[in-house]
Amino acid sequence: KKRKKLVAKNDELRDEMKHATQLLLEADQMSSLGQSVAGVAHDIAGPTGLILSSHEAEMGLISKTEKMIFDLIGEPDGEDARKVMSTFKGYFAEARTGLKEVENGAKKIAALNQAIRNQARNDELQKDVMLRPVFEECATILGGQLGKVTLQIECSSDLTMDCRRSQMGQVVIKLLQLKLERKNSERIVLKAFIQESDIMVELHDDSSDTAKPSIQGRDLGLSVAHKIIAAHGGEFHESVSNFLSGTMVRIRLPRSQF
Repeated sequence: KKRKKLVAKNDELRDEMKHATQLLLEADQMSSLGQSVAGVAHDIAGPTGLILSSHEAEMGLISKTEKMIFDLIGEPDGEDARKVMSTFKGYFAEARTGLKEVENGAKKIAALNQAIRNQARNDELQKDVMLRPVFEECATILGGQLGKVTLQIECSSDLTMDCRRSQMGQVVIKLLQLKLERKNSERIVLKAFIQESDIMVELHDDSSDTAKPSIQGRDLGLSVAHKIIAAHGGEFHESVSNFLSGTMVRIRLPRSQF
């Protein structure tokens, strides 16, 4: 009987060692990937800025060219002249529309680039970190993964807490990814508010999946999220959502760390 217990304990330790080894491999992989992504994000900043500055210059050139041509044509006094004027106006309108699309695309790239660079920083504990920009950066980074799911952020623009900014973003991204894994979810609400002297961060979903999105999983991301929250003196709570039809994950964190 004693031998069986020892064998069972040995098997348990072997499994734990395998899991720890796997976590180390994943950590090394993520570290290498993070460094690569940070480098790429830095390289993207220059071309994106060039696109935006070139866009501004091209818009100015279009306006000057349009004015010059219309000044040359003058006030149209015949049907042919009016047709020429209308054709030019159409060309200039198409050019502006195309450049506007270029501008919007470049601004999206710039916003994503800045969000990645902010989240990739290994920052120190900071006082009065504004939470809404952190949440918005998380939404920007996960934009492609959100798909048709609507992410609603309910957090006042002046809500702050003491924390490591990038680590707080890391936790929120992981929890949002957990929510996105749930079936038939069309809406996720990310809320943050003050309760007594603490900050409450809640993620609600409207999934019809009745199984709870376990925050007790063994993958590297969740393990790191738990350690980050514990290091900030906080705790996780998981339950059925009282706000939407799905589940809720709540993080309670002390607002002050100093």
